Amino acid sequence: MQTTLLRGRFPSQSDTQNSALITVVNSAFERVYFPDKNAVGKQLGLGGRGQATIVGVVADLKQEGIDRPAQPAVFVPSTQIIPHAVTFFVRGRGDRSALLSVARTAVRSVNKVVPLANVAMLDELVQASISGPRVRTTLLSLIAGAALFLAALGLYGVLAYSVVQRSTEIGIRMALGASATQLFRTVVLDGMRPVIIGGAVGFAAAYAAGRLIRSFLFGTVPADPLTYLTAVLILAAVSLFACAIPGMRAIRIDPMVSLRQQ
Repeated sequence: MQTTLLRGRFPSQSDTQNSALITVVNSAFERVYFPDKNAVGKQLGLGGRGQATIVGVVADLKQEGIDRPAQPAVFVPSTQIIPHAVTFFVRGRGDRSALLSVARTAVRSVNKVVPLANVAMLDELVQASISGPRVRTTLLSLIAGAALFLAALGLYGVLAYSVVQRSTEIGIRMALGASATQLFRTVVLDGMRPVIIGGAVGFAAAYAAGRLIRSFLFGTVPADPLTYLTAVLILAAVSLFACAIPGMRAIRIDPMVSLRQQ
């Protein structure tokens, strides 16, 4: 399985039924049962099999699902304790059917009556393990995308309407001597002020919600910089667009027309 060896050694061919029992544990086992010391060299009871010496510590493996934390595990060599059921892991390249044919031939060369059942590719097992979280992630992504679109649409509508309502005020200011650049800057800054305040509140709320989502999804973190940056950039761009376009139209209004309307 190409498991990473952290300390000690792996089982070897010299570990037979005639030699002392040995075992290898994972990092989770060491953290639970030997939190303050190195597990290598310690004795471990194997029930009626007697005492086994821990000769190595390996990295944790996801055995019960990718979205579940690794549990304490103990590995014993099959050269010392023959298991009642065996799962073979075959690593190879090429067509799946060719690999299965080679595996069946290897098994039959040892025992012709042993069937080779429950064959699955490793990526199939991984996909089956994350099927539930993937469905939840897809649904939440669609909901989040719709929420972002509605937020952007609503933000544009509110800001655009606010700027249009100030068109008369803008015309009067221009008639009194204010430059178009100054008026445009004022409109954009006034429009972006509530956006900045709302963005700060939304950031805090999103962070709090992210900590809740973390318990439902695999591989999510409460503060994902890319996600927050993308949402902020989209809303900021929409806000600037909502302020700039009506603002440009407003400063092009003839001041005399605005005064007559007033």
